[in-house]
Amino acid sequence: MSTWASWTLLIAGAALLLAPGIAVLLGWRPGRLARADAPPRLLGAAGVTLYGAVLTDEVARLAEAPSDY
Repeated sequence: MSTWASWTLLIAGAALLLAPGIAVLLGWRPGRLARADAPPRLLGAAGVTLYGAVLTDEVARLAEAPSDY
């Protein structure tokens, strides 16, 4: 994957996963989530955790870490 693609994933992940995940953890409930039976804080924690996984993977690629696991 190219450096450009890695940066794009990090920026898109921050906009689509991290920001809403933190907002939900702080108590914001969007319209669809307010009517759902799902626990909103758990969904926010899942979004932040998923962004952490993306961040870990992409930072390793940007640092050109060896991929032979």
